[in-house]
Amino acid sequence: MARTDPRQLIDKPKRQLTRISRDLAYDFKSSMKTDDLSENELIRWIKKLNDLRLEIKSSYSIELIEDQRFPIYPITVTHNKFPNMYRNNPNIKNSFNANSEELFFKTTGPASIENSGIIVKHNGPDLDYGHVLCKQFYSQGRHTIRFKIVQCTLPYIIFFGCISSEVIQQVLNYNSSSVVGWFGYNEIYEHGIWNNNLAIHGYDSNQFQKNDIVNLTFDCDQQEIELFHERINKSYKLQVD
Repeated sequence: MARTDPRQLIDKPKRQLTRISRDLAYDFKSSMKTDDLSENELIRWIKKLNDLRLEIKSSYSIELIEDQRFPIYPITVTHNKFPNMYRNNPNIKNSFNANSEELFFKTTGPASIENSGIIVKHNGPDLDYGHVLCKQFYSQGRHTIRFKIVQCTLPYIIFFGCISSEVIQQVLNYNSSSVVGWFGYNEIYEHGIWNNNLAIHGYDSNQFQKNDIVNLTFDCDQQEIELFHERINKSYKLQVD
């Protein structure tokens, strides 16, 4: 997933710099032991150290773009040699436009959508469920949406999942054969089949807390959805027909 890309981009140059530094230290120590450090050798060492300094300056960095429209700020990976390569790229700049981004789109029951579709709030009694649909339809490819649970009840009773676009109803019926997802009370719903046996499916809804971040991935090619809980680093998968 995309969250691994920054780590890989940082770790690779770190490993390279560690190897170069280790080799330089070993060679320099060997030359000092043999007392074989001529003027040419000294010039060569200075060049190697300058090359190392340039390598360090050109390593990758992470830039946090604070777009206030998003509760979870997008992260851009940039290279120090080309600090403006993303800022000047119109494809990157417009990557969060209204046509491509996922937004909360429709609610039924005690729920309201705010901040132009970025935030949804439940505004009724705990057991009076509000149902929320997002804007996009997914039929091919792999798509991941990140959610931040700013507030939640105890016990946790939020549903994350999907429903067929052909059977969207006024009130969501979790027991529908067209619904797949995860709810509170350790419940999963998979095409009309209900299961809350933690020992079988491993989904523990009691681990969810306020301010947790979860990723909901629609893998249309593999016909499955995945719920990833970032804080506990655990994933759950369900098949979608």
